[in-house]
Amino acid sequence: MKKLMLLGMACFMGSATYAESVDDKVLAIMEELGAAKKLKRLEKKKDYKNADWKKYSLELIEEYNGMKDIKHEEKMFNDFNVKMLKALEDYKKVLDGSDYDALAKSWKDVGAACKACHEEYK
Repeated sequence: MKKLMLLGMACFMGSATYAESVDDKVLAIMEELGAAKKLKRLEKKKDYKNADWKKYSLELIEEYNGMKDIKHEEKMFNDFNVKMLKALEDYKKVLDGSDYDALAKSWKDVGAACKACHEEYK
């Protein structure tokens, strides 16, 4: 009976100790950012008034929200993440308005934050 209990505890502890790495979590989130590609296509046309623009923007913000809880071992990564979250927060504020110049500028800020990180981490 003791052997069976020890075996059961070993199996439980083995499965409970596996944790997805931070890098795996980041990669999983990045792979799900399909809305960014859709927005890039619309952005080439400067089609900010397109009904899909807001829809895809909100999808992107939601998809990236998974990064809020990410704490990487590298400070530089965390700094990039904070800048991206801030850029998206500011972008969301202008998204409901009709000032398309402000929207375009804010979208460029999101792109710059994204690009800065991806130049360092690919």
